[in-house]
Amino acid sequence: MMVIKASPEESLLDHINVALVFYKYLYTRLRYGKFLAKRAKILGFNVLEDLDVLPQLALLLHDVGKAYQPLQTCVSTEGRAGYHEYVSLVASSKILRIHKLVDNPVFFKDAILLSIIWHHTAIRGAELIGREERISNVLRYCARKAGMEERTHYLLEECQWKELIYILSEISQNYGLGGYLHLEDLPMEISIEEIIKFSEELAERLTSREGGAVLYFYTLLLLHPLITCDNYSASVNRGGRAVRFLIDLPTLREIIHVRDALKFLLTKGKTRTFKGA
Repeated sequence: MMVIKASPEESLLDHINVALVFYKYLYTRLRYGKFLAKRAKILGFNVLEDLDVLPQLALLLHDVGKAYQPLQTCVSTEGRAGYHEYVSLVASSKILRIHKLVDNPVFFKDAILLSIIWHHTAIRGAELIGREERISNVLRYCARKAGMEERTHYLLEECQWKELIYILSEISQNYGLGGYLHLEDLPMEISIEEIIKFSEELAERLTSREGGAVLYFYTLLLLHPLITCDNYSASVNRGGRAVRFLIDLPTLREIIHVRDALKFLLTKGKTRTFKGA
């Protein structure tokens, strides 16, 4: 059996597992799922149970893009997988099924996907569109490093597809997440055109006057545990390397942006117009 790597020092299976263990240890003990449900109700959603599953699904899927070639080769040889979160976005979008959990699955699925695509915000910023050239350049670079012809697609070989299915199936069953995935829809091929299309559709919903600010705010609630648990797992599995908690904290400009978003939500947009999100 082949081993899909999250970094040269750790398997993808170990990386996701430790991240979820830490989530259970810290966030579940703090009843974070109840907090998420309460916030959802305040925002007008009909939620019947706690929403602990949302950040756990983000943790489960945030690095699946690393499994695709030629990024997997670059992970193993250089420890890097540039813009893998964009590949994770498309793959996750195709296999996520949360319609049985909430009455507005599109909104909550978008929040999960946004948290996935933003989990390296400190490194690459929070843009969703306008990165086609950079993503293409990284793909071409990784393909050359892997001795492959120039590529426009990220690919899973059959053995990698089966291994990734195994990883996601094993972990999701262990954490009660299996019912929210349809793993048969995991794509073996993802094109740059698909990545751009999915990113632009998300950006459209995020910047919508109706619901865009709410989506932005709720995504932040999922992004916090994702960044924290992802960095913790990396520090444990990669020889005690210092975590990037401080690097991943928002800049002053981002904090002001969040403050304005909260003001907008508190006034429900009646007394001011929120630009951004």
